[in-house]
Amino acid sequence: MNKADIERHILKGPTLKVAISVDTCIYQQHGFRLESGQLRHLEQFGSTPGVVVMSDVVQREVLAHMVTEAVKAKSKLKGTLEDVRDHWPAAAGAPTPSDILGTETAEVVTAGRLDAFLSRCGGEIIIASGRVDIADLMERYFQPSLPFESSGDKKHEFPDAVALIALESWAEEHNKPILLVSNDRGWQAFAEASNHLSCVAALDEALALFQKRDATRARLVDHVTALLESEAESWDGLRDLESLLNSTIWVEDVSARFDYELDLQVDVAEVKFVDDAVLGSLRAIDYSNGALTVIGKFEATVSVEATFDFVMDGVNLGGCVVSENKTVDFEALITFEEPGGDELKAVDIELVRRMHKLNFGHVEPDYSEEDPTFEKF
Repeated sequence: MNKADIERHILKGPTLKVAISVDTCIYQQHGFRLESGQLRHLEQFGSTPGVVVMSDVVQREVLAHMVTEAVKAKSKLKGTLEDVRDHWPAAAGAPTPSDILGTETAEVVTAGRLDAFLSRCGGEIIIASGRVDIADLMERYFQPSLPFESSGDKKHEFPDAVALIALESWAEEHNKPILLVSNDRGWQAFAEASNHLSCVAALDEALALFQKRDATRARLVDHVTALLESEAESWDGLRDLESLLNSTIWVEDVSARFDYELDLQVDVAEVKFVDDAVLGSLRAIDYSNGALTVIGKFEATVSVEATFDFVMDGVNLGGCVVSENKTVDFEALITFEEPGGDELKAVDIELVRRMHKLNFGHVEPDYSEEDPTFEKF
């Protein structure tokens, strides 16, 4: 089933008869942020049970990843607090990790978060037991046929195979197609060959498809777009985006022959809509409780100063400084209250990504300003 097929099902009839199921890789891509970002907007289906469905395989995988990340975060917090106490005497009485996080285990906290998320989304867990025939699964493996790849190590594909076969069984039983969200090629190939499953690679693309059921949402996006175009560079939200970008995590993308330490200073100078044109850069992903959430594409000009210090086997090899302006493309979620009004009321703005990369290409020590007659040894 292709994207056009699933779109026809979404638009057909007075009630929604299409489900959505998100793969583990998408939860991971969005940092397992169940209470914010794009994942939170799956809650728009909460009043319609059976729209958000999750394989029990994905449920277990997501839980395992979330526990790992929670343990890792707690360990980082502990190390940071200890480091602060070592260098700041005033922090001697600072709270401990348990004071901040409580005494419950990562497993308990994570299970509670996922259960609460599924409850808010009206989510349904699809149990593989009873839906996946072991003989059929083994036949697909040894043949091989979808969802198994025709070459390579296929053993790691068993969880995906179980999840996909169970989802297809549920879709067939309920006569309800499922829109899968996954950037995994195996999921995409299986969906393409299925009569009951379709697959898109991005969550915002999936959410935007569901908005097409309501002409009001399209009209509101056009109205908000017109207001933004009229304000262009004066819209206050651009300043909010500058502030958010200045507090984001910036990481380098470089190639280097030597190990290095880096001091990276980034200052966001300007934020604007991509190509100076608002039209076409906004897509609705949610319209709930009178508020419209859109995803927008933006462009930022950032002033960067990166100081590299190179070392090899403990020996300092010198350094280099890269100072330049860079253009960074990014996306943001913007929620407008009363989107049909004469004024823009942005009540929430979030960056889609919390980390942004800066490409420096190849870097190496710069000796151009050293005196060639100076004797180092």
